[in-house]
Amino acid sequence: MKIPSPRNTKEYLSDYERFQENPSKSFFKELFFGTTIGYRLKKMTERNGVVKGLRDQECERGNVAKRPLIPYVPVTDEVQDALNINHKERLQKIKLPNGTEFNATIWYTGTPEEFLNHVKQALHACERMGHFEEYKKALKDMGAAVRKQAKATSDLAAAKQEKLPDDIVKGFRADIETHKKEAEEAEERRAEAAEGFFSTYANLLSVEARIAWENILERQIGTTPWTDLKGKKHKEEQKRTKVSFDDCVIHHLLTVFPYDAAEQQKYYISNVLKKPQRVSVRAFFTRVEQLNNYVKLLPSVYNSPHAGPATKLAEPFDEAELACQLLRMCPESWQNHYNVTQATVPQETRKLLLVLENIEKLFANDSKKPAANSAGTNAKTADTNGKRKGMNSSSDRIPKKKRTEKHCVLCQKHGGASASHNTNECTKYEKDGTLKPSWANKSAGTGKYSDKKKKPDGQAFAQVMDRFASKMEKTLKKATKSVSRKKKRHYDSDSDSDSE
Repeated sequence: MKIPSPRNTKEYLSDYERFQENPSKSFFKELFFGTTIGYRLKKMTERNGVVKGLRDQECERGNVAKRPLIPYVPVTDEVQDALNINHKERLQKIKLPNGTEFNATIWYTGTPEEFLNHVKQALHACERMGHFEEYKKALKDMGAAVRKQAKATSDLAAAKQEKLPDDIVKGFRADIETHKKEAEEAEERRAEAAEGFFSTYANLLSVEARIAWENILERQIGTTPWTDLKGKKHKEEQKRTKVSFDDCVIHHLLTVFPYDAAEQQKYYISNVLKKPQRVSVRAFFTRVEQLNNYVKLLPSVYNSPHAGPATKLAEPFDEAELACQLLRMCPESWQNHYNVTQATVPQETRKLLLVLENIEKLFANDSKKPAANSAGTNAKTADTNGKRKGMNSSSDRIPKKKRTEKHCVLCQKHGGASASHNTNECTKYEKDGTLKPSWANKSAGTGKYSDKKKKPDGQAFAQVMDRFASKMEKTLKKATKSVSRKKKRHYDSDSDSDSE
């Protein structure tokens, strides 16, 4: 199908939304992915530091015995990705207070990194809907109203003690009632905001995934006794607050991640990661910064029963620490070049990125130059390219020695192995055809050789065959005689029985 002529960006994006609604239509598929804007949007997924076919060995040092929960190379679930794209019921439209709308994904199942990103999306949705801001404002108003009520109460007690006029006393009493109502209204708004982010988080879970969340709420909210993250039991009932919501979210994360997930993630970044050769330094920085941001969302030993007095909350690497870690992940030649050209250790990731990009271009240009070999060596390398290891070109092979045939005239004439040696090397016959003394002595001592001239090989073979034929004739004659005798005896016995 022919792709229409290019249009403006808004029309491209609208076509992409239509393609998401019905991706089975090839028209929208070709229209979106066949345009320049579509190509750029498609390439955005390759800019997060992970190229197609990237393996764990390319970006990790040594053999990692225990695999991290969120590695550099993301674990993909193609089935869930296809279901999330093709099914509208996995999206929920949320309307903001200002009238705008956005779509949030409903969580069904997936990889640990996808689950963590969903939790982050759910918290971001609660923030965009204004629940956290409304809760904070209501809590602030309630605190102000309670303080004013306390002050009015103390003023009323002082007025009664000093026996002030009744009008002043009534005024203090009216202020107390007013501040009390303000505190109650602020408490209602606080409870409504808390219910808002609790319900929003639950609505972004599927029916199956919501079971775990509801079990957590049953154990933590509105019940006694309940146990906090550090294993301490409380007898007072816990309400729906921002603190209890954060604890419930950590409990929800603990259904997928261990207690020390944040510490494991920091160890993986600082001790295991290295820059892959096939990934650009800018894309590598993007992925490592993403992994570093996951630390603040993951559960930490600080919020667990294993925490001690000296345990601290695991926090992401700050700007200077992350810059030093990123430089250490680069090749050693890059680090040496940085140390020569720069005065101090890196303090900002953006400045470090600019320096490393220049170093990357420098080493890329050096790798493109041909090796400092002679022309003959380069030509030889080009000739051997594509052949198996250990094989050379035909011009470099050592020629095989030609096999020369040997022939002895004396052995051929008088009998012997004529093809095993030449005439001048013969050790059996003299030039006149007589046996040499060594062969004559052997014949006299053992009888193996004779002083007489041997007959040709053909005559000796004929004699052997004649002897063999004569023996076979004698054997056959004996066999026929024995058979005839047996038959004669058999016939004689038959005739005797008939006569009786």
